[in-house]
Amino acid sequence: MSAIRKPSPDGRTMTPAFRQGMKMAVQLLKDMEELDGDYLIADRCQLESKYRNGKPFDDLMLRRLHAARQQGQDVEAGFCAVVSHILALNAGGCGVRAGEMVNVTRWAITG
Repeated sequence: MSAIRKPSPDGRTMTPAFRQGMKMAVQLLKDMEELDGDYLIADRCQLESKYRNGKPFDDLMLRRLHAARQQGQDVEAGFCAVVSHILALNAGGCGVRAGEMVNVTRWAITG
C-alpha cells in the first residue's frame, strides 16, 4: 500500500524533498531567534547598522536559500513556500515565532 501524499501549496505533490525545504525554512526562523551573546542572531540581518549592535551585516536568508537551491528544485520550492507564508503573516500584522511555524507546518513536514 503506497502512502498518500499531501498536495503542496502550488498544487504539486509534496515530495520528501519539498518537506526538507520546509524544514530548512523553519530551522532558519529558529536560528534567527537564538541568542548571540546578549543579542538575537536576527539582529545581524538588519540593514541599518544601528540595529546590528556592532556586528557586520549577515544575509542569513540568502545563504540558506543557496543551500536549499543546491539540494534541488523541490527543496528550494519547499523552503520558499514557508518563507512566503512567514512574510504573508508578518505583512498582515501577525508576528510569527519558530514554534508557531513548526505547529503550522507540522502536517506537511511530517508527511
